Amino acid sequence: MTIKSIVVPLSGIGNSTHVVGAAMTLAQRFGADVLGYDAVPEPEIMVEQGAFGPVGASYSQLYEINAKLSVERRNLAKRIFEKGCREARISASKRASSKGASASWITTEKIEPRDIFSLARCADLVVANVPAGNASYTDYELLEQCIFVSAQTVLAVPGTAKKGLFGRSAIAWNGSVEAMRAVRGALPILQLGAGADIIQVGDAPAADAEILVTYLRKHDLKSKVLRLKDKKRKTGELILSTAVDFGCSVLVMGAYSHSPMRELVLGGVTRYMFENTTIPLIVAH
Repeated sequence: MTIKSIVVPLSGIGNSTHVVGAAMTLAQRFGADVLGYDAVPEPEIMVEQGAFGPVGASYSQLYEINAKLSVERRNLAKRIFEKGCREARISASKRASSKGASASWITTEKIEPRDIFSLARCADLVVANVPAGNASYTDYELLEQCIFVSAQTVLAVPGTAKKGLFGRSAIAWNGSVEAMRAVRGALPILQLGAGADIIQVGDAPAADAEILVTYLRKHDLKSKVLRLKDKKRKTGELILSTAVDFGCSVLVMGAYSHSPMRELVLGGVTRYMFENTTIPLIVAH
């Protein structure tokens, strides 16, 4: 298994050079094509025009401000992508070929949303940003769109990530469909690493983890199972701290085994990881 097509959505909010850097590292290792695009929503004004009397002029001004902000974000996203290409010595205008890494950029300003997500669905991997803990809902929405709408394996990279992608890996395992999809999507990256620690928390059947060990062995991956009791600590906190303590460079996990709304209201492993991880996550739903 390999990775030949990588999609990188950039929101133009904050500094996401770490996202492009991770994508370029993978492109160089696998000889893949990286397609970057500006995931900037069209300007909207969430105000009823008649709510405060005759505000037509004010509404128009607000729309122009938002439109200008969208242009600035698109331009910033493109600059960040091109900078990452230069640092990796990959031409941002080079077409995909059978040999060597390549990169290209498109603007989504005049592309239908369904076409944007088709690009991701036909890729091997999406590389996206993990928003900082105080990020806006819009930042999280982009990451969730990558997971749900593209139906693709996503490498989610936090700005705090310090290690490379090819060290020892951790797999948060609960036997779910989502977890297995994440493992399958992560295989090309896992196979370049130094084995995997399978972290199983709580009352999940032990046989599930042993089946995964056998599966990974068939793909030339050595792994060991860490069974942890889920007592007073939250499951997400326990998994993440274990992966970090063992020096793992990436954590593989299923995303949103429960609904996103339930995780938002009641809390959940996926939400905890997005808000607290210091290492890249490979996730799938």
